[in-house]
Amino acid sequence: MNTANLKLYWREIVAGIAIILYIIANAQNNNDLSIYLAASRDLIAGEDIYVIKYKEWFHYYYSVLFALALYPLAILPVYMSNVLWTALNIFILWRTWKIICSYLPLENLNHKLLQLFSIVVFVFMLRFFTNNLRYGQMTITILYLALEGIHQIHNKKNALGGSLIALGINIKLLPIALVPYLLYRGKYKATLFTLLAFLAFLVLPGVLIGFDYHFSLLQHRWNLINPANPEHLLDVSERSFHSITALLATLLVENAGNVHSMELKRNIMNINLENLELIINIARAVFVGATLYFLKAAPFKTENDRLQILYELSYILIVIPLIFPHQQQYAFYFAFPAATYLIYYCIRSFFNNEWGKPKSGYGIMTLLFLSYLLMSSTFILGEFRNYYDHYKVLTYGAFILIGLLAYCRPQRLEGTAQ
Repeated sequence: MNTANLKLYWREIVAGIAIILYIIANAQNNNDLSIYLAASRDLIAGEDIYVIKYKEWFHYYYSVLFALALYPLAILPVYMSNVLWTALNIFILWRTWKIICSYLPLENLNHKLLQLFSIVVFVFMLRFFTNNLRYGQMTITILYLALEGIHQIHNKKNALGGSLIALGINIKLLPIALVPYLLYRGKYKATLFTLLAFLAFLVLPGVLIGFDYHFSLLQHRWNLINPANPEHLLDVSERSFHSITALLATLLVENAGNVHSMELKRNIMNINLENLELIINIARAVFVGATLYFLKAAPFKTENDRLQILYELSYILIVIPLIFPHQQQYAFYFAFPAATYLIYYCIRSFFNNEWGKPKSGYGIMTLLFLSYLLMSSTFILGEFRNYYDHYKVLTYGAFILIGLLAYCRPQRLEGTAQ
């Protein structure tokens, strides 16, 4: 074994030990997984899992199918369930990273730059990795299902890819944004498989638990997640919510918040709720319409440039937690593709001298670093987290990422396929 292989071997051993120790430590957390498992047990017992409040305050929001699928974990000892859940999520995270990297022409980076690229992405996304793992969230799985689904569709496996996206939509509605994208890209078979699989996943639990019980649960779930619900208009029932809805509510309505809000002024106007709803919907429409800017090919034509595909997905995915209400900080794990793309863009441009104008390159890297500071502020200086959440600084960090995406188009990189 040569020196290089020996170093790699020992790095893999150290990484493996670190992951095992992390899993053991993280499994001791009492997080949202306990809610999912309790809902799974209550479902089997015939309870209405969308009416019960778990841990006194919290609803179960995910699908009936997901609650059923979790039952094997729900009957295990709590610690064992946590170990298996954490290990599964770490594997899914690794697979997501591999999928994202498969869209990048990494052959343009030498070995040292590849290491730098991986380290910078890891640091940028670390707070979202740890938040989702620590709190037992589903965001890692949902993003994986979306990206794996698209990946399989581009590999001509439309049924598998569509089913994965449909499963993500069934569990949590967020990946539904990919359905119009598939249509725009002329992926008609994949779109059809996605819709058919979604219907199948929606109906399937009724076969096991009875259709009357199942349809009652579906109605009560919709009552919770319906975006038109009044509580989703202000979207400030928790200080840690971050989205366009939460940001505009705090900026445009005086004293928008709850009993936990800080007594610090943050609104610049004070409008009524009808006007606020109109402005929020206009803002959502702007972000949805802006998708056309990021799509290179004409409608209903397949895009084959893999870097362009990642670029398009990066925008769509980072916008999802912004336009959907009731999003916590960990939902911005959806920035993973966008952050990876931009870091690749910066490293390749800087070290390969591909900046069109050097000053613009330094500006891009400065803004990317500012975005990191805003999005990871609670991770860097957690003692001020209440202020960060009060002023929604994470949301501004996401806006900066979107602005950088708009500027850093794949066509700006020399040697990229046009």
